[in-house]
Amino acid sequence: MDIKEIKKDILFKKYKVSLPKEDMAAAVENKAQEIAKTAQIPGFRVGKVPLNMIKSRYKDDIKSGLMNNFIESAVDKIVKENKFELAERPALNKVDFKDEGEFVFEVDFHLLPKMPEIDFSKIKLIKPAAQVSEKDVKEALEELQKRNVVLNLVHKDIPIEAGYVALIDAIGYMDGKEFSEGKVTNHKLKIGSKQFMPGFEDGLVGVRTGEEKTLKLKFPADYHSQKCAGKDVTFVVKVKEVFKEELPKLDDEFAKKFNLKSLAELRETAKKSAQERLDQLTKTILKKELFDILSKDIKVELPAKLLQRELEFVNKAAAQDEASQQPKKVTTSKAKKTTSKVETKITKVGDKNKEIAERRIKLGLFVNDLARKEGITLSQQDISNEVMAQLKANPESASFLIKYYKENPQALEPLRGKALEDKVVSFILSKVDTQQKNVTAEELKMLHNKTS
Repeated sequence: MDIKEIKKDILFKKYKVSLPKEDMAAAVENKAQEIAKTAQIPGFRVGKVPLNMIKSRYKDDIKSGLMNNFIESAVDKIVKENKFELAERPALNKVDFKDEGEFVFEVDFHLLPKMPEIDFSKIKLIKPAAQVSEKDVKEALEELQKRNVVLNLVHKDIPIEAGYVALIDAIGYMDGKEFSEGKVTNHKLKIGSKQFMPGFEDGLVGVRTGEEKTLKLKFPADYHSQKCAGKDVTFVVKVKEVFKEELPKLDDEFAKKFNLKSLAELRETAKKSAQERLDQLTKTILKKELFDILSKDIKVELPAKLLQRELEFVNKAAAQDEASQQPKKVTTSKAKKTTSKVETKITKVGDKNKEIAERRIKLGLFVNDLARKEGITLSQQDISNEVMAQLKANPESASFLIKYYKENPQALEPLRGKALEDKVVSFILSKVDTQQKNVTAEELKMLHNKTS
């Protein structure tokens, strides 16, 4: 087998591999003889089938089997002898194998860059830290009250006021036709929550249980749905029930809803949770500052294909985010004047997306490389902790997430990546020069918002 390097870049290598006609013929002969030992063909005893018949009948199987074996052997040899760190699976091209002829193929290797050795002890970070105050605990308990608000049925003769919750059915009509987006059934709408379009909630003030109200409204010109923007719409709303919210009392009975014995225990739990949230904000800030420094210090060429895929992902996410924003119309008369500005904006967005993609790839490769060098691995407990963090962050979706992760194990992969990244970050932070700076909870939240 002849192996030749035909292209040599820092992160890309191309090899041409060829197997002489004689060697391929010998391999075909050996494979045919091996098959002949057990082949069962009518009219012949096992082991007595003519070799030419074996070659003819099993031609395709012999060919594909030998090709796969030679390719695997050659690729494995190239990787081991050159100690390649692959960014992705080797890619085959120009595979050429004719009957009784030479077998030739080319294979591309996209390599990972060699990560620099960084002296973490020379990195200096300021660690903003905040302690939970009584105000924070009070706010946490108030939030619990709001999440567990009690809805008391209002008498049918009492008209709706701002702050009331109405159970409604509604049908929307646009251009004289019912449209699916305008239909809701058994929806609990808090009046004044701005959950629906302008004018909808205000239009229900004064309506009583059992009454029907027709609302003639107009979608804003910059409404997020283009087909609705600026159009007249009519809603026929039936008020089925009306409720008034009542906050539950903060007492031992309220604490028992959370499987706690007393209000005092609930307060301690709330305090602990609030402190954990503040500590997480601190960690996020430190991580951002650390990654800012590492991103500048890591000067390596990035694998082109990895960068291309990440850039496509970033561009797609940015486009979806842009589409979710309420668009503003540009009139025809102003279009020519704004063209150059729009082009400039697009260019800046493209450059920014590229920076984001490069940063992600660079830091991702560094994290994985450091984890390998330092033997940082994940345990099942690490994965469980990450899942629990997701459940805590989305308590209203906890049951859905548990079922989703159970039925879709592959969905845990992003959590594995985050868990590994967190362990590597913790390892690095244990090595850096960190000076703590005490701040208030409000100041910490402001710092966190700036890093987001």
